[in-house]
Amino acid sequence: LLLRLPFIDVNLVSMLIPLTSALLIFFTLAGGVCAEVFTSFFFTYVTRPYDIGERVYVATPGSSPALSSLIVKDVEVLRTHFLTANGEAMVVSNSSV
Repeated sequence: LLLRLPFIDVNLVSMLIPLTSALLIFFTLAGGVCAEVFTSFFFTYVTRPYDIGERVYVATPGSSPALSSLIVKDVEVLRTHFLTANGEAMVVSNSSV
C-alpha cells in the first residue's frame, strides 16, 4: 500500500516515517523537561521547604553521616543557590533535593 500524490509524484510513506520518528524523539525529550519543570515548581512554590537566608543541613549519600551546613542564597524554579561554611557558592537542582 503505497500512497502517492498524483500531481507531484511523492511517496507519502517515505516522508511520514522520518517525520514520525522525529516527532516521537521531540515529544520524549520535551516530556522529560516538562516533568522536571513541574516537579521543581511544585517543590519550590507549593511545599516551600526553605527560604532565603535559612541554614540547611545536607548529608551526602554514601559517605559518613556528617552533615554539611549550607545557607540558602537564592531560590529559582529549577535550582537553588547555597553558600557553604567556607564561603563557596553551590548550585543544586531542585529536582535532586
